[in-house]
Amino acid sequence: MGLGIPWIIVGYTTIRQRLTPPELQGRTSAAANLLLNAPQTGVLAISAGLLAVIDYRLLVLATVLVVLLSAMPLRNAEPV
Repeated sequence: MGLGIPWIIVGYTTIRQRLTPPELQGRTSAAANLLLNAPQTGVLAISAGLLAVIDYRLLVLATVLVVLLSAMPLRNAEPV
């Protein structure tokens, strides 16, 4: 399921490097890394805080429900 993610990252990095002047490569690389990694870091911090006050089994159940709800639109999708 995650097979396409590395290709997206490689493509994004390649196009960023090709379209950015050499003198701005460091700045754009730092900005791109921040945009790609900051959300994950924030979610990890929030998750750790929730684990301190909520039983992990309830968090797993909530995750399962969110995944199932997000898959509902695919139920009626036409096959390609």
